[in-house]
Amino acid sequence: MEFTGPPARTGPAAEALAASVSQCGGCRRPLPGASARQARPSSELLLRTTEIANLGRARRWVAATTLLVELQRGRLRADCAIRNAALSALERGGRWERALGLASDSEDCGLARDLVADSAAISACEKGVRWQQALVVFAAMRLRRAEPSRLTYNAAATACDRGQEWRKTLGLAGELQQSGLEADVVTCSAAVSACGGCELWVPALLLLAAGRLRRLGPNTVTCNAALSACEKGQQWRWAVHLLEDARLGALALDVNAYSAAVSACVTPQEWEQALALFSEMREQGLRPDAPAWNAVVSACEAAGQWQWAVLLGAELQRCRQPPTLLTCGAVMRACGRGLQWEGSLAVLEDARRGRLSPDVVLYAAGLEACGSCLKGREAQPLWDPLSRRAALPLRHLLR
Repeated sequence: MEFTGPPARTGPAAEALAASVSQCGGCRRPLPGASARQARPSSELLLRTTEIANLGRARRWVAATTLLVELQRGRLRADCAIRNAALSALERGGRWERALGLASDSEDCGLARDLVADSAAISACEKGVRWQQALVVFAAMRLRRAEPSRLTYNAAATACDRGQEWRKTLGLAGELQQSGLEADVVTCSAAVSACGGCELWVPALLLLAAGRLRRLGPNTVTCNAALSACEKGQQWRWAVHLLEDARLGALALDVNAYSAAVSACVTPQEWEQALALFSEMREQGLRPDAPAWNAVVSACEAAGQWQWAVLLGAELQRCRQPPTLLTCGAVMRACGRGLQWEGSLAVLEDARRGRLSPDVVLYAAGLEACGSCLKGREAQPLWDPLSRRAALPLRHLLR
């Protein structure tokens, strides 16, 4: 089964840096006649390497790279360890362009590229959502016959996942396993996320189950990815099951998890389930986001529960959370179904007074509500703005 990894919480370069510092000086291309003693780094160089590494951990990439430039101008000659420390700082700051530039410049100066440098460059590209550049570095490693590590695979796969290149993500995950490396929870999370992006809810659930068998327990990222896959596949039963399972496992659920579960319940038959999940989210102290509001109102609208749709619309205003066009449209359509044309026009007027600019969908919903109640006179003011937005002579078309 194919795996791969989500955004790494700790960068690959940061985790591998400790090993590199202990070997500093070991990756410079040796000059003819150079002795082992000459290759050994000085105590000052080790001190500066540690200083740059600490700046990187504090996410002070500007100070770290400035110190590196100062050292290069002085009498100290940079080695792989200090270069990798600076790359790690740039990676943590998501400065992918500078990271790639430093890796290239150091190679021109005689410093060989190593696994730590490549991992840092790829991870920096991942944080900058630059999947193409990450794959270029990964391909260059292959050309040098360098063996990517699990961290490198995960960083490259994550860059593709964040760039919505899900099939490339799954491909890299598959290569990781074929190379003999063992997948971890990061790999599993990204694989599930990629399946969700491809709307493959069955493989997503299978990967989640396989991860549990290997004791790669799901985290919040994995759970959200699986829920998103169920939402896109409209598998509300599985979405509810995943939520219950996460609660039993004492996994912290966030707004994204509940929003995906509520969205999976947007069907005429499951509007009550959508309301129950929405209420549970608020009871947990989570503030519903726009997708959650849109989903629960849409579920009520689909079921013809216009009273609930109107109540939720009013509650949204009381929460001082600005409604979206989707929410307003769902409330207006629900009012139309309930022959509540006045309520539909009131929502439209509220949208006009607010910061929203009503679109064709909202005006059409208002016309539909008036038409259902045979309120032609009340519908007249809606024709001109609708015609302008649709760029069509609607009056003549509908005569």
